[in-house]
Amino acid sequence: MKTLCEAIMDDYEIERRRPASISGVQFGMDGALMGFVDRLLDDAGTGIACVDCGEGLAEKLGAQDGLYTVFVRGEVKGEAVTREQVVQCVLRALDPEADDEALMALARDAGVRFLLTYIDPVGEFPARETLRFAVMARFLAERWRAGLTPPRLVVAGESAAIGEEALRRLRRFGAEWHAGAAFDAWLGCMEMVPSLVDSLSFRADPVEAARLCTRMNYQDAMIHLAEPYGLWAVEGDPNGLPAVKTDSLEKPLALKRRLFDAGLFVMGSVGPLRGDRTLSDCMKDEPLRDLLGHAVMDEILPYAPFAREEAAPYLIECFARYENTMNENRLSDACRGLIHLAQRAALPAIDACAARDGAPPRRLVTALSAMILLLSDTRMGPEGADTVVEGRAYPVRESPEVIAALGGLSSDMDAESLAYAVLSDSTLWNGRDLRRTEGLLDMVVADLAG
Repeated sequence: MKTLCEAIMDDYEIERRRPASISGVQFGMDGALMGFVDRLLDDAGTGIACVDCGEGLAEKLGAQDGLYTVFVRGEVKGEAVTREQVVQCVLRALDPEADDEALMALARDAGVRFLLTYIDPVGEFPARETLRFAVMARFLAERWRAGLTPPRLVVAGESAAIGEEALRRLRRFGAEWHAGAAFDAWLGCMEMVPSLVDSLSFRADPVEAARLCTRMNYQDAMIHLAEPYGLWAVEGDPNGLPAVKTDSLEKPLALKRRLFDAGLFVMGSVGPLRGDRTLSDCMKDEPLRDLLGHAVMDEILPYAPFAREEAAPYLIECFARYENTMNENRLSDACRGLIHLAQRAALPAIDACAARDGAPPRRLVTALSAMILLLSDTRMGPEGADTVVEGRAYPVRESPEVIAALGGLSSDMDAESLAYAVLSDSTLWNGRDLRRTEGLLDMVVADLAG
């Protein structure tokens, strides 16, 4: 079987639409970027270079001449969507450790107009993010020495202040390298563009990738899977990027955090304990679907910062995305960072309800208790952290700090000790002690004991 590359495009009737030149440089090869954002850049004919920052993918992508396949599968307004897109916008795949001079030469290229990167809200791979900003800072320092103007820096993540965070990280490296006040001032002139990327997009697991390669009749080591829904919103002028303009990211962020992520939190916490593997499994699980519906409509939405009528169209879309049976959206991927999801999506409603009624909302506490039980046997294994569900390993996708905190727990602990240990651990809850939330400890203890 042949490997995907430029030489076989005509044989497989793949339409050629390679951009003529590199306009942007992407630091990092996250699934959210390669499965969704780069697909939009490909549609727009915008050429980029991808810089490998610890992912170990540059060699594979380079061997395919920067080409890779994204399978878009799902439904839009009741109509099935299945699309295979051979992404052609990546004109170079660079590994700074293997070819630093190539990266520095790119830094001196006046045709580079923007940089693109992603800050993971979960913080699952901190070493990669540190390397990402170190490499980017070195790239920018070389560009500054060449006397070029600063490029735009488009930063994707889940915070309206993500641009400031990116600049802070870059300046820290500049200070550590004693680059001086002139470089710091040059960085300060760089246009920071915060953006929100909202799409369930993942790199295909080996089993699914092998099946799809057989279907395509060519080898592709970089297959990605994506849902039809996708939002790339940038704050301010997109300036030629294929993104949606918004004056402020606060509203789309609030919708995602308080509604879509709330559903992910409930399903990711309860689903594995009920034997569900994917989001669509959870939606077919009638007791869980009922729990989810009441949690979102009766416990999340009343405390969200927008009117029910305003949220209704978005909620309909959320449930359609959850139900997608055409993509295997595994819970361990789609609901990555359960502690993070609890902080962003569930705790605001739990706090508000407890303050108003003197007791937290029943269904969200059920999900919180399920999460505690699910994560209580987390241990580091040879391939990362996992827990045990019905005798099988289940991946735990959290930050190293969270995994370290979970390492002292066990499902064999009595209910009160387990609830106390998790709710009181301020390292899990951004410095908070959740025992102080009215009625929460007693409800969790009762759930775990039952």
